[in-house]
Amino acid sequence: MAFIILAKVGDDKPDVVLATTILSFSISAILTGAVFFTMGFCKLGALIGFFPRHILIGCIGGVGYFLIATAVEVSARLDGNLEYDLTTLNRLFQADTIPLWTIPLILAICLTLIKRQVKYSFVDAAYFLSIIGIFYFFVGAIDKLELPDLRSKGWVFKAPDAGVPFFHFYTLYNFKAVDWKALADTIPTMLALTFFGIIHVPINVPALGFSVGEDNVDVDRELKAHGLSNALSGLGGSVQNYLVYTNSVLFVRSGGDSRVAGVMLAAATFGVLISGPIIIGYIPIMVVGALIFFLGIDLMMEALVGPWGKVHRLEYLTSSALTRPSQIVIIVVTMGAWDFVIGILIGILLACVSFVLQTSRVSAIRNSLPGSIAASTVRRHPIQNRFLQEAGKQIYVLKLAGYLFFGTIVGVEKQIRALLHEKFDQEPIRFLILDLQNVVGIDFSAAEAFTRIKRILDVRSVTLIISGIPMTGE
Repeated sequence: MAFIILAKVGDDKPDVVLATTILSFSISAILTGAVFFTMGFCKLGALIGFFPRHILIGCIGGVGYFLIATAVEVSARLDGNLEYDLTTLNRLFQADTIPLWTIPLILAICLTLIKRQVKYSFVDAAYFLSIIGIFYFFVGAIDKLELPDLRSKGWVFKAPDAGVPFFHFYTLYNFKAVDWKALADTIPTMLALTFFGIIHVPINVPALGFSVGEDNVDVDRELKAHGLSNALSGLGGSVQNYLVYTNSVLFVRSGGDSRVAGVMLAAATFGVLISGPIIIGYIPIMVVGALIFFLGIDLMMEALVGPWGKVHRLEYLTSSALTRPSQIVIIVVTMGAWDFVIGILIGILLACVSFVLQTSRVSAIRNSLPGSIAASTVRRHPIQNRFLQEAGKQIYVLKLAGYLFFGTIVGVEKQIRALLHEKFDQEPIRFLILDLQNVVGIDFSAAEAFTRIKRILDVRSVTLIISGIPMTGE
């Protein structure tokens, strides 16, 4: 939105650009809050129940991939995003860059191994605090190590400007300087940001519940809460917000699984806000890099290693995109190579294709038998029974069940074609009965297939009889 406003207003009016931009973000937050609350009020959160579980697992793996890439960017002090080219590769393996990202990676792997043996919730905090302590121990013990030099070489974050009050942001609001035409031009982008949040929240909330073992997740309540938080944020002059999956996982797994812990976190965050960002200039980058690496590795293992023992290894490693484990891998790779939203769409597409193929393997034909076997239970004269026994050889019955759609009707048509070609000359039939008593519905493709079957039977002078059609079916 800032670029849209800048192009409309021009770079010669920085005050107008700044005032219009921050107002557009706050309005976008209010709009997002209204959409979230409306979705929760209309109980649309239940729709997430139709998302297959392996798509959520794939999203978890995709987030883990993003975190590992982000950890490399932060630790190696790369300019911009991690690019997969020779220039970035050469930069990563420069002599002065290798320690910047390998040390955090090793620290994250060590914490992962420690947590396999130690299950206490304070392990994470104690581990990272000890890293900070050890780092400053060597800084104090070695005379050549100076903070300004460490900041310039990428070991410590650069110190922000001191003396800036926490409320300085609100002094930038100037409604008289807002360019309302430029603000109107950002409405499509506001809607896009709202759609972005709508995609993420219904995915992140169930994924978090899955990761922390919480089965009683009320997505509608979470949508309402997101609506209120975004509306309050916008009215307070701030930006959009929604549940950050990675931070939430770390917080819960570190023992923050109660309302008291949430209030304590809010109080601590407010304290940092009041004190100002000066503390950032003393945080070693390796601590942040190790934390991000640890979260990324943990989520990748949860998505890719967790399902390993639950399925056959050949199924996991197969190149087919139709097995659920391979769908998880494809979702993770797609998110890493392209985009989070594209990964979700690819996962939904693969889930639909997988569902169709798996459902198509279940035959819609529950039973097939000649009319001589499917005889009436009415008691008749022996002469009549012999006549019906002979006449029954000219009748064939197919009992169908389930929902007939383009995937299952193919098997029915194949069975009928085989009946008319393989043994028709030796055992001809005159009537084909399709029993639909246990059929719950028929789609358009299946209905068209019945017309095609009728034409095939007419060629052989066979009469098609459809029976047992439920009046309440589709």
